[in-house]
Amino acid sequence: MTHASLGSLNSVGGVATEINAVNYVSPRSWLSTSHFVLRFFFFVGSFVFLNVYIASLMLLRVRTASVQQISFLALLTAHFL
Repeated sequence: MTHASLGSLNSVGGVATEINAVNYVSPRSWLSTSHFVLRFFFFVGSFVFLNVYIASLMLLRVRTASVQQISFLALLTAHFL
């Protein structure tokens, strides 16, 4: 055997005799890359959502909150920025 089989973990994708062997990207590579990118955006989006949620809490509580509560929420928000 001169190269790794197409289904093995060591396969870099495609057979060298294929017409599109230079541009070939295996479905496993597409799948893992797309999951990595989506995971990254969900991770960043969770922090954005958390900041928006904390800011909305600050706006809702600003009428009834004491100065200590407002300063605590401001510090908490600054921590996640």
